Amino acid sequence: MDPIALVETAYAPAADEGAWLEATTRAARAVFGNAEGVFSLAYEATDPEWVAIRGVSALGLDPAFARAFVNGPPIARGEETRAMVRIFRTVLVTSARRKLEESPPILRGYFEKVLAGAGVADAAVVNATDPSRLGIMFVAPAGSRRRWSPREAHRWQRIAAHVAAG
Repeated sequence: MDPIALVETAYAPAADEGAWLEATTRAARAVFGNAEGVFSLAYEATDPEWVAIRGVSALGLDPAFARAFVNGPPIARGEETRAMVRIFRTVLVTSARRKLEESPPILRGYFEKVLAGAGVADAAVVNATDPSRLGIMFVAPAGSRRRWSPREAHRWQRIAAHVAAG
């Protein structure tokens, strides 16, 4: 699928946020070309210490895998949750493994177990957030370590900016 179709889907009106999220997730999966599947999180990151998940859509994945990402480790508000908020407040194109290397130990350990438990080596992560701190994060599991070429990363950053504006 053409990346423009993902942007058009993000801009298209939907009956509700759940329908919009499912359609956007389907379009993202087509752009990723990911046979393993993809999941998306719609969220609000206005609180400096917490990310409120507004919706989850998973296509082609075990729902338990997406739930584990959404639920996260049992942590109290503090430095670890502020670290998560910083991730969600940034338009980014990265891999799960690369982002985990920069994360607090409790988060790194938890998400490494989630990936290993699902037999996933890595995942492409694209986060699109707007100035109001509402956003969507796409996660596409991969069977091997994910490396973005500069061209591919640049393309996804532009896509993320447009999706966030939708």
